[in-house]
Amino acid sequence: MRITAREIEPSVDGPQCWYGPCTHTSARLITEGKQEFQYGRIETRVFVPEGSGIWPAVWTLGNDFRAVGWPQTGEIDVMEFVGRLPNEIFGTIHGPGYSGGQSFGGIYDFGTPVPADWHTFETVWTPESIDWYVDGIQYHSASPEDVAPNEWVYDHPFTLLTNVAIGGNFGGAIGDDLVFPQSLLVDYIRVYQAPDTAEQWTATVPVTGTGWQQVTVPFSAFAPVGDAALEPLAAGGLVPADVRGWSLTLDGAGTTSVDRVALEAEIAAVPGDGGPGAGPGTPGGGSDGVGSGGSGAAPARARSPRRAPPTPAARCCSAHAAARRRARGGRRAPRPPARAARLTVQRRAGRG
Repeated sequence: MRITAREIEPSVDGPQCWYGPCTHTSARLITEGKQEFQYGRIETRVFVPEGSGIWPAVWTLGNDFRAVGWPQTGEIDVMEFVGRLPNEIFGTIHGPGYSGGQSFGGIYDFGTPVPADWHTFETVWTPESIDWYVDGIQYHSASPEDVAPNEWVYDHPFTLLTNVAIGGNFGGAIGDDLVFPQSLLVDYIRVYQAPDTAEQWTATVPVTGTGWQQVTVPFSAFAPVGDAALEPLAAGGLVPADVRGWSLTLDGAGTTSVDRVALEAEIAAVPGDGGPGAGPGTPGGGSDGVGSGGSGAAPARARSPRRAPPTPAARCCSAHAAARRRARGGRRAPRPPARAARLTVQRRAGRG
């Protein structure tokens, strides 16, 4: 792929820029509205243009940019090059309190002009840190501690951008050595992420009688299902804090209503404990219920945030179930048979 910057004759009938009729044209490719990513390894192989004033970049921007603005949204620059500093490349983050000239970045000096050859740039992004590499050499790293007490805003999805800018505060003034057209050659831009896998743990609890009742399922009641039983935590399985969500299935005859499914306490990630855990919250909504009516199975699904620790004995969720009475000739309907409430917890891996 080639992104080319060209010099044009400014005209009131031609393209208009913030300063008036445009003197140059270029392009920017974005994935906004198409693809967004949270964590992983972003890799690109490029051949940069040359000349003072040219400013190519491969970078990312938070997907909430239009709602919260820059720099609150966060920016991760995978690669920046400015022609006025021909031997150097830059890897940077911009966030609230550390943006623009006060950003937190690193520089790699090749000792020779960067535009002389192809180079491979990588950014490895995890919840704990962001690391920058060029041609396999790590030259910069950032973590929440590096920008404290300012906010670390790299815990949500980002979109990709690739462009060639001309001038600007960082690009600098256009020099006599900048000859147009100039092109950024892009061999590829790739995002690598570990596959999203899931393990299921299920608990079955009998529910009898009629009227509203609270059913509490302790985490100790859960047992692994399928492949989850083959890989215990001590052998590299997922830890309790990796719980991402749960579903509720009601089996049996009759009509059942569900008011809500709620987490009653934080669950601690205890090494060696067999029960999954999740963070606080009340997924599933309020009194209008996560699901109601129907007969037989009535699944209700919700998601919970990842969170760290309480105790293996902590309770997971409660469901309010009611079997409705049916009147026949003014008499109470027969007592409904026992039902089984099955709660399935999925644990997901694959941050990248």
